[in-house]
Amino acid sequence: MKKRSVIFSLLLLIQSVFISLFAQNGEPLLGVVDVTVEKGTITVSSNAFWGRDDIRSVTLPEGVERIGGWAFAHCHFMKTIVLPKSLKVIDHYAFYGCDSLETVVIPSGVNLIENNAFLSCEGLKTVVIPEGVSVIEYQTFSYCDNLTSVTIPSSVRKIGFRAL
Repeated sequence: MKKRSVIFSLLLLIQSVFISLFAQNGEPLLGVVDVTVEKGTITVSSNAFWGRDDIRSVTLPEGVERIGGWAFAHCHFMKTIVLPKSLKVIDHYAFYGCDSLETVVIPSGVNLIENNAFLSCEGLKTVVIPEGVSVIEYQTFSYCDNLTSVTIPSSVRKIGFRAL
């Protein structure tokens, strides 16, 4: 009987901590951060910020050339991302499920946007892809239900299946 009451007490404690950390809409109240990646970084590693619901905005410095796979996936409350001109590749699933992201401006240095890079970014409304991008892989912007404006330059030679 004691063991059950201890477990029940722990569950109540966990529930009260969870409730105190989150607002009614599920958005975290504490620990909200803006991420700035350090200068000198060339690649944002795969899974680097995966699932971080405390992130609201990200600024990548000049010199970053690649965003690794799943790097910012499931950062549900990230609203803005500032991408540097030095960026060349956005890997697969890099921003998958970033529901609050509304606008993405791809810098002119990018030549490859991998498959599923922005898959299921439900809040995404505007995407600007500059001259120089040659490939938009499959399902890159699939399930972006609010996407109303996409600028695709003449340099794009391949648009994969269900890319938009």
